[in-house]
This record gives sequence, C-alpha cells and structure tokens, in this order.
Amino acid sequence: MITGKRSHCVNQANECTFTFSSPVGEMNVELRAYNDGLTFRYVDADGKANVVDENTSYIIPDGVNRWEQPYDQNGYEDFYENRTDGAAIYNRKGTINQWGYPMLLKSDSETYTLITEANVTRGLCSSLLNNQVRGNEYKVERGYIRFHKVMKAASPWRVVMLGSLGDIVESTLVTDVSDPNCLGNTDWVKLGVASWVYWAYNHGSNDYKIVKPFIDLAAKMHWPYVLIDEGWDLMKNGGNVEDAIKYAKKIGVKPMLWCNSLTSWIGPDAPGLDRDISKKEFREKEFAWLAGLGVAGIKVDFFNGDGRDFINYYHDLMECAAKSLCL
Repeated sequence: MITGKRSHCVNQANECTFTFSSPVGEMNVELRAYNDGLTFRYVDADGKANVVDENTSYIIPDGVNRWEQPYDQNGYEDFYENRTDGAAIYNRKGTINQWGYPMLLKSDSETYTLITEANVTRGLCSSLLNNQVRGNEYKVERGYIRFHKVMKAASPWRVVMLGSLGDIVESTLVTDVSDPNCLGNTDWVKLGVASWVYWAYNHGSNDYKIVKPFIDLAAKMHWPYVLIDEGWDLMKNGGNVEDAIKYAKKIGVKPMLWCNSLTSWIGPDAPGLDRDISKKEFREKEFAWLAGLGVAGIKVDFFNGDGRDFINYYHDLMECAAKSLCL
C-alpha cells in the first residue's frame, strides 16, 4: 500500500467458490478465509443473471454488545451508540431500523467482530443493514435499490473482521479484497494533516482575515495542508481565494478547497450552484483551473445516497482529480 496502516501487506487466504444453478442462470459465491476474518461475494457465472436483491443476513443475538450508527444517506454523521439488542430507535428522523457501516460487535469472550463491505466498483451500489423484520437478523440492503432494481450481476465483498480490538484496528481486509491501484505514478499521493477554518468559524471561509491565520497555523505546526471550506468563492475582507492560495503557497502550505456535489444540497440557497462539478465538461475545466492556481485537492460534500449513480459519480470525481489536480 502507498498509504494507510502499513507499507507492507500480506494478503493470504483460503478460497472456495460454490456454483448455484437455476433455470435462469448460474451464480458463484466466492468465500475467502483469512487469519483475521472472512469475506464473500456473489458473481454471475454465465452472464445471464439479473440481480434484483440480496438475501445476505447477519444473525446477532440479544446481549451482544454492538456499536451501530443509524443510517443517514446524506452524511453518515450520526452517533455510534453502544446497545445490546436489535430494537428500533426513535430520533428526530422517526423510527430507525437501518444501520450504516461499519458495525462493531463484542462478545462475552472479548472477541470483536466488525462488519463492513469493500470494492464498491462502478455499476454497483453500496449497502446498509436492515433489521426491521426480525430484530436479531440484520439483512444487507442495497442502497437506493428501489430506483435500480436490476443491478450489475456481482456484489461488493462482504467483509467480517474477527479477533481482538487490536486485530480489528490493524486489519487490512478491506484493501486486501479491493481492486489493485490502477494509477501508474503515485509519487504525488501525500497524506497529511490540515488546519480547518470550519471547526472554529462556521462559514468563516468567506473571510480572508479569518482564513489567513489558519494558513499560518498550518505553517507553524508543520502541517502540509489547509482546508478552505464552503464560501471560498465569496471571500472578501482583505483578499479573495486566489490571494489566499498565493499566500499559502508562499509559506509552504498546500491549499485544499470545498466543493458541493450538487446531489443533495441543491435548493435556491445552496452554495456552488454556478460551479456544477457533477457535469463532466465543467468539472474538467474547474479542476484544471484549480490545479493551475496551485490547489492540492478538494473536499466534495453532501451526497444524496449510496445508489449506483452516486458510486459512479465518486469514481468520476476521483479519476478527474487524479488527471487534473495531481498528475
């Protein structure tokens, strides 16, 4: 791996494939057993299958400690509460029986289990867990399936990590089963800490005199990046965004800018309506312009779900950024 938990990864497993036949075609179930967990996925064996649902379920008995986040398709920003049963919860959004990944479990023997998914490629949608029908049975439910009844005849890998809490933290199962890096040159991929105006000044990125001290903070702390959030295109009070970018570069800090995906926050008061990066032609011009200014990266915000169209959009954004901003 070029970034992440470790530079050297060992990816070893025992794999079995089971083929199931029906009058409408064949489906393979691929399973891999690792030292720190197991993974499985469904793959069309003969090109004839039309996948309309998935019946994968995880049975979690009452009494098992679980940390689960109520599913929120717009942000994944709800709390992970420690619970011991599968009862619905009630909050400002109503009755919740849907849960976002990852879900962490702890047994009486101090064994931890983390449930998630991996390798959500183009043509697929991400999923969630739904225990509305039977409280102890958490069914894998594809995000926004009501709009995409027929899916690509394959699934993401279903991932179950097992072991101590340390094993869970150190596991690389998600990347082990994901497609290999397809970029040639990766020298430009540099992870690092950023100072961020938004923590202290909600909507403060439109004020040059607020942004500038956070650029100075990044330089003082030897952090490589500063993130200038929503409102940068309206920056005033001593300078505009180009002035802020120029100043950051001068003192050795790389700026990153916020963008609206324009899939969720699209009302009349939404920022970025005139900067619609969901449109390919504008996105390519915008990213090229940002790269020319010296912007090192972008934060794209407010996606409206996990359906196939949104997953494809994620890939579009990453591919365009890799071509325009970084290479």
